[in-house]
Amino acid sequence: MNTLDWLKNKVNPEDKLIDLNANYFDQGLIDSFDIIMLIEDVEEEFGITLDEENFQDRRFSCISGLAEIINERLSFEK
Repeated sequence: MNTLDWLKNKVNPEDKLIDLNANYFDQGLIDSFDIIMLIEDVEEEFGITLDEENFQDRRFSCISGLAEIINERLSFEK
């Protein structure tokens, strides 16, 4: 399973029709508590550490953008 598919399943387990480029908070997919859990799950699943710079990146607020950040971290940390 690729990064994007993993995130879609994690954030949208009911497989609702969603926009992968839209803010997942605005779509009601996650809330402030869920984002903390998502960060922990991402770091554990992919063996990476997300930092403040990643959290401030505009891409962090949507599924496709977060997948890009994760893939960049994977490349960086190899």
